[in-house]
Order: sequence, then C-alpha cells, then structure tokens
Amino acid sequence: MNRFPPFANPVEYESILIQIGYYEPIPVQLQKYIINFFTGNWGTSYVAADSIPVTEVMRQSIPDTIEIMLLPLIIGLGGFRLGKMWSRRKNKIVGKFMTLFIAMGVAMPLIFFGSTMQYLFANFTNLPVAGRSSVLLPNPPDITGFPLFDSMISGNWDLAFDFILHSIIPWLVLSIVITSLVLKQARTKIESDPRKNAIVSNSFIAGKMFGFLFLIMVVIEMIFNLRGFGWYFIASIFSGDPLVINGCIFMIIISFAFTILFANIITITMDFLKKRKLKEGNQSKAEEIGEKNKEKGRKKIHFKNEMKSYIKTSLKNPFTIIGGCLILILVFVSILHPILGTYPLEEITIPYIPFFAPYSPPSPTHPLGTTIYGYDVLARVLYGTQGAFLFGIVVVLIGLAGGSIFGTLAGKFHRYVYSGIIGPMIIFFLFPSFLLLVLLIPIFPNFDYRAVTVIIGIMQIPIFSRIIANAIRRENNYIDIAKSIIKYIPLEVAFAIILYQTLGFMGFSDSQVPQLGETLNWGRGHISAIWANMWPGIFLFLIMLGLILLHEGLQAPVPHKPIADIRSETTIIEKH
Repeated sequence: MNRFPPFANPVEYESILIQIGYYEPIPVQLQKYIINFFTGNWGTSYVAADSIPVTEVMRQSIPDTIEIMLLPLIIGLGGFRLGKMWSRRKNKIVGKFMTLFIAMGVAMPLIFFGSTMQYLFANFTNLPVAGRSSVLLPNPPDITGFPLFDSMISGNWDLAFDFILHSIIPWLVLSIVITSLVLKQARTKIESDPRKNAIVSNSFIAGKMFGFLFLIMVVIEMIFNLRGFGWYFIASIFSGDPLVINGCIFMIIISFAFTILFANIITITMDFLKKRKLKEGNQSKAEEIGEKNKEKGRKKIHFKNEMKSYIKTSLKNPFTIIGGCLILILVFVSILHPILGTYPLEEITIPYIPFFAPYSPPSPTHPLGTTIYGYDVLARVLYGTQGAFLFGIVVVLIGLAGGSIFGTLAGKFHRYVYSGIIGPMIIFFLFPSFLLLVLLIPIFPNFDYRAVTVIIGIMQIPIFSRIIANAIRRENNYIDIAKSIIKYIPLEVAFAIILYQTLGFMGFSDSQVPQLGETLNWGRGHISAIWANMWPGIFLFLIMLGLILLHEGLQAPVPHKPIADIRSETTIIEKH
C-alpha cells in the first residue's frame, strides 16, 4: 500500500500490482525473490529512504554503524585479559569487587543507561546528544565511505571534530556495556572445559554474542538517532518498506557468517600456537577414562545430601543474599500492589484516557508522578515488574522443557550426536532474537503478549540444550550437572526479560500489558518530567541486578580437572 500514489485511479493501481508480480503464481514469485535477494537486486526504497536504491542505503549506513561500533569493540576486547585476572582472583576481595562491578555493568539496561546518559549530557554539558553530525556542515567527500575517516583524509578537521563530538556519548555508553559483556563471557570461556566440540561450541558462543551486539547496535542508533544500519532496519519495519528489510536481512546473514568464520579461525590459530603436547589418541583415552570416572561418581554421590550442601553454601554467598533479597522485595511489592492503592490495570493502559495531566510531578494522588496520557507511573511500574517476572519464568520453563530433551540426547551419546543436535541449532542465531521477533510482529495482531512469550521460549531451547549437554559431558556426577544448570537459570530469565523490555522500548508492545520498557520510552525526551523515565528504568535495573547477582552467587566452586591432570591419570593407569 505504501507504493501506491496518494491519489491513484484503478488503472494505476492495477499497473502497480502487475509491476510487483501480484498475479504471478507463488512459486514464480518465490523464485524471483530468492534470485533478487542473493544477487543484491533489492530495488529502490520508497518509504524509509525515499527514492534511494537499497544498495546505496546499505552502502551509506553500514560504514556509519562500523564507525560507531569499532572503537568500543576494540576497548571491549581488552576485557579478555581482565577476564583472565578476574577468573584467577574471583574468590579474593579484588575478584569480589570485580564481580560486583561487572554484574552492575551487565545488569544496567542499555535502554535506560543510554537514555539517562543522553539526558545528563544534554542538561550539564554542551556536547551534542543526537545525530551523527551537525546539519549545517557539508558531507565529507566519498573516499572510503566512512564519514569520519573521509573527513580526516580530506583535511576537513572541523567536520572530523564534529563527528567525534557527536560520537563521544555513544562511544562511552557502548564501551562500558560491551566491556562488561566481554568480561563476563571471557571468564565463562576460561572456566569452561574446552576438550570437546571446539568448533560447535565456538560457533554457538559467537552466534549468541552476535545477537547481543546486534541488539546493542539497534538500541544505540535509535536512542541517539544515528542513521546507521540498525536505524534503517527499524525504520523499514515501522514504515513498511520490505525492500530495505531484504537488504538488511542479507547483510545480517553475511555478517553472521563472517562472525562465525572469524571466531573459529582465531580459536584454531590459538590452539595451533599452543602446540598441544599429547596426540589425539592419548586425549581420547583420557576422555574415555574421564567418562568412566563420571559414571562411578554418579553412583556414589547422594544427590539429596549434596544438593542440601550446595544450597546451604550458596545461601551464604553475599551475592546470593543481595540478589535474592532484591528479587523477593520486588516480587513482594509487585504482588501486593493492590494494597498500596494503585490504579487498576484498565486505567493505565490504552485506550483508556484518565482525567489527569500527562507528565505531572509526584503528588499524594500519584506518588511517582504521571506519564503519557496521565497514566500513573507507580501503577505501571508495579504491574510492569509483575509482568516481567511472570514473562521470564514462563519463557525459561519452555526453554528448559525443550532443552532437557535435546540436551540429554546430545550429552549422553557420542560426540557426533552432540554435533548433530547442537550444531544445527546455531541457525537459531542466524537471525538474532530481536530481529526474528520484529519480523514476526506483523503476523500477530497488536503484538500479542502470549505469542511473544512462546516465541522467545522456543528461542531459549537451543541455549538450554547446549547448557545441559555440556554439563552432562563435563561434570563428574549428577549434583554437579544440576549445579551447572541451576546457575544459568537466573541469567536466562534476565536475558528473556531484557529482550522483551527492549522490544517495548522500541514500540513493539501489547497495549493491554503494562511494560517497563514501553513506560521508559514514554518518559524519554521529556526533560522536565525525569520521573517518567527514571522509575521504570530503576525498577528494570534492580530486576536485572538481582538476577545477575543470583547467577553469580549460585556458581558454587565445582572441581574441574584440567586436561593436563586427566592426561597424567592416563599415564599412571597405563603404567599400572
């Protein structure tokens, strides 16, 4: 419909329908679509970038995105070294402080952190807080396609300095968020057992990180109005421009393939440089002995007693105490909100319009003020907190149910079975969760809450399948397998919640369900009504922080034998 002229007669309508192949058989349309898709014949945008060829849109937007992401990624890669130090000292005071710092960094929702930094810099500094450059300045000459670099090469230092000024806040926000994620992933990678299925495991991790970075990129570009790749992708979804969507999907597939290839090349190169001392045959024997020892351990250990010991140890961990208390307080308040006298659900959701002034300050009638349409902020925050927990729990239960089936099969049998089950699941990360949900939105009217719950739950199945399979193949007994699974549950609940809230922040939400992300977005940009943005952001941060700290507290020390120890056991057994 967007392609039709505003005032068209039936003949013009009919000509456009013929032009786009509306009357051709579906197989013919599909064949043409596939050919055009993979040959880059994407046509000309008619909404998101009016009358500009889609290839040109991609050529202009992707360099902008790379320039914004490049410096924070370089800074974030330094997190790998810090991750090694964190892993070695995690039980010392320095390690505890690092754990708390990283937990806060990972828990801080980018939708809140980015918009808050934008608000603070707009009010207390002269730095620009939106856009890629000043409107009055000319565009740099097209030399490399990268605006900042082209400005420097051409000697236009005023323009280059302007690009840098507009990038400072996005760079700062991205550097903190990406470094925190890299640190967390680096420690997890260091403490994992790298003996089996390196290619599958690396591809899986790289795919998951690709999804995180894609979501971060989209959020940053939308918050700071940076017209990069992510901005055009969201604009094409909202405006109904499938030609631009085609170009975005193609570039995402190429980027995903490059990410997987690069991650495996780096890993293979590092393994080659380490020059492993033993041959594959000795390693296989060691693994067989390890498997036998695991089976013996599983028979000897009493599950009930060991689980009680694990729970007692975890409950003494300060991170478990803090995280658990945060979660309990938030759940308690969100459940008992009727006692607090908040407004009923139907009075804080569309289409109801209350008789209160929008964005009014806190008062006895509205303790946390009001937001758009005059909705009570306190009521929306409490309903949103309750909905966030329910959503996260249901999603993880779906993921656990499916993951238990596939994970058990992959973990119990030969490594080829593992590769055959876990390997194909990498395709789930070809389209990041955020992208897949956004593309499926038109199928469901009004972004149905239940449909989104099921979709994200299905997306959790590959994650739990890998967690369960790796735990079965790595741990020595059933209690250690249970520990490995339990510690990831709060983390995956947090991931599901932040994904759903980010969708709400972007405008993809169910109008009948109060959402913290949607409420946060309503308050963004209203400088005189900071409460409308602050309170939903703080509650979302506390939810995430409680879950991340709970995840850290549940990571009880589990003895993993290094592969060198297993090899030495092999030598001793062979001598005997």
